[in-house]
Amino acid sequence: PHSANSMSSTDPRAIATKARLGDALIRLCLQRPLASVSVTALCGEAGVARKTFYAHYDDVEALARERVSDILMPIFDSITDAELVLPERGGVIHHVLAGMSQDMGRVVELHRAFPSELILSVLHPVAVKLAVRMLALHGVEDEFLVAYLSTSAAALALSGFRTWMAR
Repeated sequence: PHSANSMSSTDPRAIATKARLGDALIRLCLQRPLASVSVTALCGEAGVARKTFYAHYDDVEALARERVSDILMPIFDSITDAELVLPERGGVIHHVLAGMSQDMGRVVELHRAFPSELILSVLHPVAVKLAVRMLALHGVEDEFLVAYLSTSAAALALSGFRTWMAR
């Protein structure tokens, strides 16, 4: 969110405004590419003043990133240590797929509305954090090794997600 945001993220008005903007952005992006959605068109679709938009976001892409995060992060945030400790049993993959299937309509909508690179750029730091957590649970402490393995694991996970999104 925008650093000049004067409304609390728990303020019901701010939450409702951000939801209207996010919903409007999805509707517009299902009709045309994200790069061609202007703040003016978005605000018109959402019934929100431009000044209000800029109170929350720097640009349309910031709203898109937040929308992707709002929809996908609960799935990743709920991954337990037990699922990370036993990756050979597919715990993490199963968890993510189950979470996505529970909200498949919104996940598919994201995929159709936003460029895959935007979605992947939001997911990359999450994948790295999960890999770091998994390595720590397995006792890997060497900083170089953790950096190398977590980045590699994230790249592999995102490659699989990219393949899924290309279908």
